Amino acid sequence: MTAPDAPVSFRKIALIYNPLSGSSRDRRIALVKRIQKVFMLKTPIVELVSTHSKGSAGNQAMDMIADGYEAMIACGGDGTVHDIVQEMVRQKTPVPLGVIPMGTGNMLATEIGMPPDPYIASAALLDARLLRIAVGQVAYTPLEALPTEQMQSVRYFVIGAGIGIDAKLMRITSSTMKERYGNAAYYAAMARLLWRREFTPFLSHYATTNGDDHYTTSTQMLAMRVRNMGARMRHFAPGASLRKNSFRCIIGNGKNPAGYLRYFLKAATGWDVSTPDFAAYDVADVHCTPLKDQDHIAYVQADGELLGRLPAEFHIMPEALTLLVPAHGML
Repeated sequence: MTAPDAPVSFRKIALIYNPLSGSSRDRRIALVKRIQKVFMLKTPIVELVSTHSKGSAGNQAMDMIADGYEAMIACGGDGTVHDIVQEMVRQKTPVPLGVIPMGTGNMLATEIGMPPDPYIASAALLDARLLRIAVGQVAYTPLEALPTEQMQSVRYFVIGAGIGIDAKLMRITSSTMKERYGNAAYYAAMARLLWRREFTPFLSHYATTNGDDHYTTSTQMLAMRVRNMGARMRHFAPGASLRKNSFRCIIGNGKNPAGYLRYFLKAATGWDVSTPDFAAYDVADVHCTPLKDQDHIAYVQADGELLGRLPAEFHIMPEALTLLVPAHGML
Protein backbone atom coordinates (compact mmCIF):
# COMPACT_ATOMS: atom_id res chain seq x y z
CA MET A 1 0.00 0.00 0.00
CA THR A 2 1.19 3.49 -0.86
CA ALA A 3 0.64 6.04 1.92
CA PRO A 4 -2.02 8.73 1.39
CA ASP A 5 -0.91 11.97 -0.19
CA ALA A 6 -1.95 15.57 0.45
CA PRO A 7 -5.41 16.70 -0.73
CA VAL A 8 -5.86 16.47 -4.50
CA SER A 9 -7.76 18.55 -7.03
CA PHE A 10 -8.85 17.82 -10.59
CA ARG A 11 -9.83 19.73 -13.70
CA LYS A 12 -12.14 17.02 -15.07
CA ILE A 13 -13.93 14.17 -13.29
CA ALA A 14 -16.63 11.71 -14.33
CA LEU A 15 -19.55 10.57 -12.17
CA ILE A 16 -20.56 7.07 -13.29
CA TYR A 17 -23.99 5.79 -12.27
CA ASN A 18 -26.56 3.15 -13.20
CA PRO A 19 -29.87 4.90 -13.99
CA LEU A 20 -31.84 1.66 -13.65
CA SER A 21 -30.61 0.83 -10.15
CA GLY A 22 -32.91 1.61 -7.23
CA SER A 23 -36.66 2.03 -7.04
CA SER A 24 -36.94 5.40 -8.78
CA ARG A 25 -35.02 6.38 -11.91
CA ASP A 26 -36.06 10.05 -11.66
CA ARG A 27 -35.06 10.30 -8.00
CA ARG A 28 -31.70 8.71 -8.71
CA ILE A 29 -30.89 11.05 -11.58
CA ALA A 30 -31.93 14.05 -9.47
CA LEU A 31 -29.58 12.91 -6.69
CA VAL A 32 -26.66 12.46 -9.10
CA LYS A 33 -27.25 15.98 -10.43
CA ARG A 34 -27.14 17.35 -6.86
CA ILE A 35 -23.86 15.51 -6.34
CA GLN A 36 -22.55 16.98 -9.59
CA LYS A 37 -23.17 20.50 -8.27
CA VAL A 38 -21.17 19.71 -5.12
CA PHE A 39 -18.15 18.58 -7.13
CA MET A 40 -18.41 21.65 -9.36
CA LEU A 41 -17.59 23.78 -6.33
CA LYS A 42 -13.99 22.63 -6.80
CA THR A 43 -13.79 20.96 -10.24
CA PRO A 44 -14.52 22.95 -13.44
CA ILE A 45 -15.75 20.00 -15.53
CA VAL A 46 -17.92 17.28 -13.96
CA GLU A 47 -19.45 14.88 -16.47
CA LEU A 48 -22.39 12.57 -15.74
CA VAL A 49 -21.91 9.11 -17.27
CA SER A 50 -24.94 6.82 -17.38
CA THR A 51 -24.06 3.15 -17.80
CA HIS A 52 -25.30 1.51 -20.99
CA SER A 53 -25.76 -2.02 -19.66
CA LYS A 54 -24.60 -4.44 -16.98
CA GLY A 55 -20.82 -4.64 -17.08
CA SER A 56 -20.34 -1.58 -19.30
CA ALA A 57 -19.11 0.77 -16.56
CA GLY A 58 -15.45 -0.32 -16.82
CA ASN A 59 -15.16 0.37 -20.54
CA GLN A 60 -17.04 3.65 -20.15
CA ALA A 61 -14.63 4.70 -17.41
CA MET A 62 -11.64 3.97 -19.65
CA ASP A 63 -13.24 5.98 -22.47
CA MET A 64 -13.50 8.97 -20.11
CA ILE A 65 -9.88 8.51 -19.03
CA ALA A 66 -8.82 8.45 -22.68
CA ASP A 67 -10.65 11.79 -23.07
CA GLY A 68 -8.55 13.33 -20.32
CA TYR A 69 -10.77 12.88 -17.26
CA GLU A 70 -8.59 12.69 -14.17
CA ALA A 71 -10.79 10.84 -11.64
CA MET A 72 -13.69 8.37 -11.80
CA ILE A 73 -16.44 8.56 -9.17
CA ALA A 74 -18.70 5.52 -8.81
CA CYS A 75 -22.15 6.73 -7.78
CA GLY A 76 -23.69 3.44 -6.74
CA GLY A 77 -23.15 0.31 -4.73
CA ASP A 78 -20.50 -2.39 -4.72
CA GLY A 79 -21.74 -3.79 -8.04
CA THR A 80 -21.00 -0.52 -9.82
CA VAL A 81 -17.58 -0.35 -8.17
CA HIS A 82 -16.86 -3.94 -9.20
CA ASP A 83 -17.69 -3.23 -12.84
CA ILE A 84 -15.49 -0.12 -12.99
CA VAL A 85 -12.55 -1.79 -11.24
CA GLN A 86 -12.27 -4.55 -13.87
CA GLU A 87 -10.93 -2.33 -16.65
CA MET A 88 -9.11 0.15 -14.41
CA VAL A 89 -7.03 -2.67 -12.90
CA ARG A 90 -6.63 -4.63 -16.12
CA GLN A 91 -5.33 -1.56 -17.97
CA LYS A 92 -3.18 -0.46 -14.99
CA THR A 93 -4.42 3.10 -14.95
CA PRO A 94 -3.10 5.47 -12.25
CA VAL A 95 -6.37 7.45 -12.40
CA PRO A 96 -8.09 7.29 -8.99
CA LEU A 97 -11.52 5.88 -8.18
CA GLY A 98 -13.88 7.49 -5.67
CA VAL A 99 -17.13 6.08 -4.30
CA ILE A 100 -20.44 7.74 -3.45
CA PRO A 101 -22.58 5.16 -1.55
CA MET A 102 -25.87 4.77 -3.44
CA GLY A 103 -26.42 1.00 -3.53
CA THR A 104 -27.87 -1.90 -1.58
CA GLY A 105 -24.36 -2.87 -0.55
CA ASN A 106 -21.84 -0.10 0.16
CA MET A 107 -19.07 -2.10 1.81
CA LEU A 108 -16.12 -0.40 0.15
CA ALA A 109 -17.51 3.05 0.95
CA THR A 110 -18.08 2.02 4.55
CA GLU A 111 -14.58 0.56 4.87
CA ILE A 112 -12.82 3.73 3.74
CA GLY A 113 -14.94 5.92 6.01
CA MET A 114 -17.32 7.53 3.54
CA PRO A 115 -20.40 9.14 5.14
CA PRO A 116 -23.51 7.04 4.39
CA ASP A 117 -25.45 10.01 3.00
CA PRO A 118 -24.53 10.43 -0.71
CA TYR A 119 -24.76 14.23 -0.62
CA ILE A 120 -22.52 14.49 2.45
CA ALA A 121 -20.18 11.88 0.97
CA SER A 122 -19.68 14.00 -2.15
CA ALA A 123 -18.66 16.94 0.06
CA ALA A 124 -16.18 14.67 1.88
CA LEU A 125 -14.43 13.87 -1.41
CA LEU A 126 -13.74 17.55 -2.05
CA ASP A 127 -10.87 17.12 0.42
CA ALA A 128 -9.89 13.61 -0.68
CA ARG A 129 -6.48 11.93 -0.54
CA LEU A 130 -5.00 9.30 -2.85
CA LEU A 131 -4.44 5.79 -1.53
CA ARG A 132 -2.86 3.04 -3.62
CA ILE A 133 -4.11 -0.41 -2.58
CA ALA A 134 -3.82 -4.07 -3.47
CA VAL A 135 -6.74 -5.86 -5.08
CA GLY A 136 -7.69 -9.50 -5.31
CA GLN A 137 -7.64 -11.54 -8.50
CA VAL A 138 -9.70 -14.70 -8.99
CA ALA A 139 -9.27 -17.16 -11.85
CA TYR A 140 -12.42 -19.27 -12.00
CA THR A 141 -14.30 -21.72 -14.17
CA PRO A 142 -17.45 -20.43 -15.92
CA LEU A 143 -20.60 -22.41 -15.18
CA GLU A 144 -20.94 -23.51 -18.81
CA ALA A 145 -17.24 -24.38 -19.29
CA LEU A 146 -16.10 -27.73 -20.63
CA PRO A 147 -13.74 -29.91 -18.51
CA THR A 148 -10.81 -28.66 -20.64
CA GLU A 149 -11.70 -25.00 -20.05
CA GLN A 150 -10.98 -24.71 -16.34
CA MET A 151 -9.98 -21.37 -14.76
CA GLN A 152 -9.96 -19.45 -18.05
CA SER A 153 -11.89 -16.44 -16.72
CA VAL A 154 -10.39 -13.74 -14.47
CA ARG A 155 -12.00 -11.03 -12.34
CA TYR A 156 -10.64 -8.51 -9.84
CA PHE A 157 -12.18 -7.66 -6.48
CA VAL A 158 -11.75 -5.04 -3.77
CA ILE A 159 -14.10 -6.28 -1.04
CA GLY A 160 -13.86 -10.04 -0.95
CA ALA A 161 -14.48 -13.27 -2.81
CA GLY A 162 -15.70 -16.63 -1.69
CA ILE A 163 -16.76 -20.18 -2.31
CA GLY A 164 -19.62 -21.88 -0.53
CA ILE A 165 -22.85 -20.71 0.94
CA ASP A 166 -22.13 -17.04 0.22
CA ALA A 167 -21.77 -17.71 -3.52
CA LYS A 168 -24.87 -19.91 -3.54
CA LEU A 169 -26.64 -17.03 -1.82
CA MET A 170 -25.80 -14.78 -4.80
CA ARG A 171 -27.16 -17.41 -7.17
CA ILE A 172 -30.59 -17.68 -5.58
CA THR A 173 -31.14 -13.99 -4.72
CA SER A 174 -32.55 -12.16 -7.74
CA SER A 175 -31.80 -8.53 -8.56
CA THR A 176 -35.52 -7.81 -8.18
CA MET A 177 -35.49 -9.13 -4.61
CA LYS A 178 -32.37 -7.09 -3.79
CA GLU A 179 -33.94 -3.91 -5.17
CA ARG A 180 -37.21 -4.48 -3.33
CA TYR A 181 -36.00 -5.74 0.05
CA GLY A 182 -32.33 -4.74 0.27
CA ASN A 183 -30.22 -6.71 2.77
CA ALA A 184 -33.34 -8.46 4.05
CA ALA A 185 -33.40 -10.46 0.79
CA TYR A 186 -29.95 -11.86 1.61
CA TYR A 187 -30.88 -12.69 5.19
CA ALA A 188 -33.99 -14.59 4.05
CA ALA A 189 -32.04 -16.54 1.44
CA MET A 190 -29.27 -17.33 3.93
CA ALA A 191 -31.80 -18.67 6.44
CA ARG A 192 -33.25 -20.94 3.76
CA LEU A 193 -29.83 -22.31 2.78
CA LEU A 194 -28.87 -22.98 6.38
CA TRP A 195 -32.21 -24.63 7.11
CA ARG A 196 -31.70 -26.96 4.14
CA ARG A 197 -28.05 -27.60 5.10
CA GLU A 198 -26.91 -26.85 1.55
CA PHE A 199 -23.17 -27.22 2.14
CA THR A 200 -20.88 -28.38 -0.67
CA PRO A 201 -17.43 -29.57 0.48
CA PHE A 202 -14.29 -28.82 -1.57
CA LEU A 203 -10.51 -28.87 -1.18
CA SER A 204 -8.60 -25.73 -0.14
CA HIS A 205 -4.83 -25.16 -0.26
CA TYR A 206 -3.35 -21.96 1.10
CA ALA A 207 -0.08 -20.74 2.61
CA THR A 208 -0.18 -18.16 5.37
CA THR A 209 2.03 -15.06 5.35
CA ASN A 210 3.97 -16.81 8.16
CA GLY A 211 4.88 -19.62 5.76
CA ASP A 212 2.55 -22.31 7.11
CA ASP A 213 1.05 -24.56 4.42
CA HIS A 214 -2.54 -25.81 4.81
CA TYR A 215 -4.61 -28.41 2.96
CA THR A 216 -8.16 -28.87 4.16
CA THR A 217 -11.61 -30.01 3.14
CA SER A 218 -13.83 -26.96 3.50
CA THR A 219 -17.46 -26.00 3.11
CA GLN A 220 -16.71 -22.26 3.08
CA MET A 221 -13.79 -20.08 1.99
CA LEU A 222 -13.75 -16.28 2.06
CA ALA A 223 -10.81 -14.19 0.83
CA MET A 224 -11.63 -10.85 2.48
CA ARG A 225 -10.06 -7.44 1.85
CA VAL A 226 -12.41 -5.55 4.20
CA ARG A 227 -13.46 -6.31 7.75
CA ASN A 228 -16.87 -4.64 7.57
CA MET A 229 -19.72 -6.36 5.71
CA GLY A 230 -22.20 -3.56 6.35
CA ALA A 231 -25.57 -3.68 8.12
CA ARG A 232 -24.83 -5.34 11.48
CA MET A 233 -21.80 -7.33 10.33
CA ARG A 234 -19.23 -4.67 11.20
CA HIS A 235 -16.74 -7.17 12.61
CA PHE A 236 -17.14 -9.88 9.97
CA ALA A 237 -13.46 -10.30 9.10
CA PRO A 238 -11.23 -8.95 11.90
CA GLY A 239 -7.70 -8.54 10.62
CA ALA A 240 -8.74 -7.79 7.04
CA SER A 241 -7.49 -4.44 5.73
CA LEU A 242 -7.10 -2.60 2.45
CA ARG A 243 -3.74 -1.51 3.85
CA LYS A 244 -2.39 -5.08 3.68
CA ASN A 245 -0.97 -7.00 0.73
CA SER A 246 -2.87 -10.10 1.81
CA PHE A 247 -6.34 -11.56 2.25
CA ARG A 248 -7.95 -12.38 5.54
CA CYS A 249 -8.86 -15.94 4.60
CA ILE A 250 -11.80 -17.36 6.55
CA ILE A 251 -12.09 -21.14 6.29
CA GLY A 252 -15.21 -23.01 7.41
CA ASN A 253 -15.22 -26.78 7.72
CA GLY A 254 -18.55 -27.52 9.36
CA LYS A 255 -21.92 -28.66 8.07
CA ASN A 256 -23.90 -27.56 11.12
CA PRO A 257 -26.05 -24.44 10.65
CA ALA A 258 -25.40 -23.59 14.31
CA GLY A 259 -21.72 -23.01 13.50
CA TYR A 260 -22.61 -20.40 10.88
CA LEU A 261 -25.14 -18.72 13.16
CA ARG A 262 -22.58 -18.60 15.96
CA TYR A 263 -20.09 -16.88 13.63
CA PHE A 264 -22.69 -14.34 12.43
CA LEU A 265 -23.70 -13.56 16.02
CA LYS A 266 -20.11 -12.92 17.04
CA ALA A 267 -19.50 -10.78 13.94
CA ALA A 268 -22.56 -8.68 14.75
CA THR A 269 -21.59 -8.13 18.38
CA GLY A 270 -17.85 -7.62 17.93
CA TRP A 271 -16.85 -10.69 19.91
CA ASP A 272 -13.88 -12.88 18.96
CA VAL A 273 -15.20 -14.72 15.88
CA SER A 274 -13.04 -17.80 16.45
CA THR A 275 -15.22 -20.90 16.60
CA PRO A 276 -14.59 -24.66 16.23
CA ASP A 277 -16.06 -24.45 12.71
CA PHE A 278 -14.12 -21.41 11.41
CA ALA A 279 -10.50 -20.30 11.32
CA ALA A 280 -8.88 -17.17 9.86
CA TYR A 281 -5.42 -16.57 8.41
CA ASP A 282 -3.52 -13.89 6.48
CA VAL A 283 -2.73 -15.35 3.05
CA ALA A 284 -1.71 -14.11 -0.42
CA ASP A 285 -2.82 -17.13 -2.49
CA VAL A 286 -5.62 -19.69 -2.20
CA HIS A 287 -6.28 -22.67 -4.49
CA CYS A 288 -9.62 -24.49 -4.35
CA THR A 289 -10.71 -27.60 -6.25
CA PRO A 290 -13.87 -29.72 -6.22
CA LEU A 291 -13.90 -33.10 -4.55
CA LYS A 292 -13.89 -36.13 -6.80
CA ASP A 293 -17.35 -37.55 -7.56
CA GLN A 294 -18.98 -34.42 -6.10
CA ASP A 295 -22.54 -34.13 -7.40
CA HIS A 296 -23.14 -30.53 -6.27
CA ILE A 297 -21.52 -27.43 -7.72
CA ALA A 298 -19.35 -25.24 -5.49
CA TYR A 299 -20.01 -21.71 -6.74
CA VAL A 300 -17.58 -18.76 -6.80
CA GLN A 301 -18.44 -15.11 -6.12
CA ALA A 302 -16.47 -11.86 -5.97
CA ASP A 303 -17.70 -8.55 -4.51
CA GLY A 304 -21.21 -10.00 -4.33
CA GLU A 305 -21.27 -10.99 -8.02
CA LEU A 306 -21.80 -14.66 -8.92
CA LEU A 307 -18.97 -15.66 -11.28
CA GLY A 308 -18.82 -19.41 -11.83
CA ARG A 309 -17.61 -22.60 -10.18
CA LEU A 310 -14.54 -24.51 -9.07
CA PRO A 311 -11.69 -25.00 -9.64
CA ALA A 312 -10.57 -21.46 -8.78
CA GLU A 313 -7.44 -19.61 -7.62
CA PHE A 314 -7.20 -16.38 -5.64
CA HIS A 315 -4.15 -14.10 -5.71
CA ILE A 316 -3.27 -10.68 -4.29
CA MET A 317 -2.09 -7.92 -6.65
CA PRO A 318 -0.11 -5.27 -4.72
CA GLU A 319 -0.66 -1.57 -5.49
CA ALA A 320 -3.10 -2.25 -8.33
CA LEU A 321 -5.72 0.48 -7.75
CA THR A 322 -5.76 4.09 -6.55
CA LEU A 323 -8.67 5.14 -4.33
CA LEU A 324 -9.92 8.56 -3.34
CA VAL A 325 -10.43 8.47 0.42
CA PRO A 326 -11.86 11.15 2.73
CA ALA A 327 -9.43 13.02 4.94
CA HIS A 328 -11.02 11.71 8.13
CA GLY A 329 -11.86 8.24 6.85
CA MET A 330 -9.55 5.21 6.91
CA LEU A 331 -6.48 7.45 7.07
